[in-house]
Amino acid sequence: MFTAAAIGAGELRGETHETDVTTLSGLDQVIVITTTDDTAAGLGVEAGTMSRFIVRRLTTAGVGAATVSEARVAGLTIAENTKTLFLEVSIEVLKLGPIHVFLLRLEAHQWAHLAASGETAMVCTRRRAFFGSLGTGDTRLLRQGIEGLLDSFAKDWATAHKAVDEPVADPFAEPGGVKK
Repeated sequence: MFTAAAIGAGELRGETHETDVTTLSGLDQVIVITTTDDTAAGLGVEAGTMSRFIVRRLTTAGVGAATVSEARVAGLTIAENTKTLFLEVSIEVLKLGPIHVFLLRLEAHQWAHLAASGETAMVCTRRRAFFGSLGTGDTRLLRQGIEGLLDSFAKDWATAHKAVDEPVADPFAEPGGVKK
């Protein structure tokens, strides 16, 4: 499935911002939604297989993730106001003569309370993309791009959840833990 040498690639957004990590705090599950186009499927990159690959990679990295089907079977709720992050990974491929160009998008969506209206709405809190070109029958760079986007996400998830789990020092305590 993933073979040969790549022609070139680039990341559309590189740095992780503090708000990217902050938006992951307090969430307890990730549901993965994957879309691929017909050209990607022609290269052997199909949505169902890719979803399982993504869930396995995230789970290995310590992120509680499931495909939409797995979430339904397990009874995980996807209702409004849950602590669920919806991670959408989109793979678009266009054949241009002997090469394929691709765009990978990773977007994180979650329920948020809108201050202005007081309503709850689904909002995008993270957006990353990776693009590149592939030789005929070569999907190695595509795989590397997906892995890079997922590893960056998993690192931020771990940072956000580590910060939540660590005890907070009492700013009013004197050395030795006595309150001022």
